[in-house]
Amino acid sequence: MVTEQLVELTEQNAEVSFDLKKGETILIGRSPDRKSPNQILVPDINVSNKHIELMAHPEGVVAKDQKSTNGTAVDGEWLRPGIPFALRNGSIILLGKNGTAFLKVLIEAREDQTQSVRVIRTSPKVETEVESEGSTSAVA
Repeated sequence: MVTEQLVELTEQNAEVSFDLKKGETILIGRSPDRKSPNQILVPDINVSNKHIELMAHPEGVVAKDQKSTNGTAVDGEWLRPGIPFALRNGSIILLGKNGTAFLKVLIEAREDQTQSVRVIRTSPKVETEVESEGSTSAVA
């Protein structure tokens, strides 16, 4: 039995978890799609309606750009549309070349061959600014 989830990640640090069996997917985009049981909605102008898909395999999780308008980068490498790209635990996904939507993906393989996939909306830029502010106040 496939469980259906539709979650919107609007806030920083908002997160969602999925347990995926081999071949099950998560569609990430700006608008809901009736054909996809597991979806994450990211309301950002740089995110395509169907932007990227994550798919579980017994040996891990792959990401596939769905011919998005603005592109997708994983850990700083731009994906070619339709070509699967293996994710690692802690991968950072950027949705759109000028995008502000960063997603951190945490993956845990389970004994029953399912993949636990946790997606967190994050922003590396915010973390960098906080570090520099801390350095300035420590000097002052």
